[in-house]
Amino acid sequence: MLNALAPVGVQGVNDASPDGYMDWSFDYAYDVVLSANQVLIGANPVPIFSEADFCFRNLVFTSTGLFGLRLQDGQGYYLQSGFVYSTNYPNNPGDPWPWLPEVVYPASGRIWIDIEDLSGAPNTIQLKFGGANRSRV
Repeated sequence: MLNALAPVGVQGVNDASPDGYMDWSFDYAYDVVLSANQVLIGANPVPIFSEADFCFRNLVFTSTGLFGLRLQDGQGYYLQSGFVYSTNYPNNPGDPWPWLPEVVYPASGRIWIDIEDLSGAPNTIQLKFGGANRSRV
């Protein structure tokens, strides 16, 4: 069985990019500071660069308190039925939460994020969306 998060070269198999495309590792970061019990719905989306589509494959975070998270795909559909508590995601960079199957965000698109503080105190959060940029060759 292959590790879905490991680079292809480490696994000794050929590149799994679709025909006519090339994938290369890339991450997007989302930083936010929430006040106590603050809820942000679709505020401050993460913009995707115009050079390539982004294939979202894993999530890791750091925070100073508990929070709830809900994401949308590139077409605006929610990826979860409601807010998922941060305790359900690992926050160890060596063990990111795999997002399978990958979610493809189009070039110049946005990662829309709904986030809420559950700690009752100011909360500094960084989300790292790991994956790959995909472009035509």
